[in-house]
Amino acid sequence: MAEVIFYEKPGCINNTKQKALLQAAGHLVDARNLLTESWSSESLWLFLQQP
Repeated sequence: MAEVIFYEKPGCINNTKQKALLQAAGHLVDARNLLTESWSSESLWLFLQQP
């Protein structure tokens, strides 16, 4: 099991399906709103560098 930070667009049917698949696989999902996240240049760069 892993803890997953999941950035989503609220109301997106595909995001809902993806979260359900992760949870069904036993992962803990921390869903965050992609549209209201306070991105800085540094935090966005770090996010994009993740494998």
